[in-house]
Amino acid sequence: MWQTNYFHMMNTHEDILQFCMSTGLRPYANRFAESQKAEFYKKVLQEIKKGYNVQKNGKILFEFKRIFFIGTK
Repeated sequence: MWQTNYFHMMNTHEDILQFCMSTGLRPYANRFAESQKAEFYKKVLQEIKKGYNVQKNGKILFEFKRIFFIGTK
């Protein structure tokens, strides 16, 4: 098993949210009614802004961790 960290240069915090909406956030968002999803995403975006600083070049460095493993029979 090993972990690889991919670093993405993002333009905005909203870009990070869009990236996560199509991956890890989907199962959580699906638990909400459609009328509640906007508020959920708004709160997630607030937390993203707290956790990811804008760099001097105006970009945001987003670290995306992946864990890999090999199975044998």
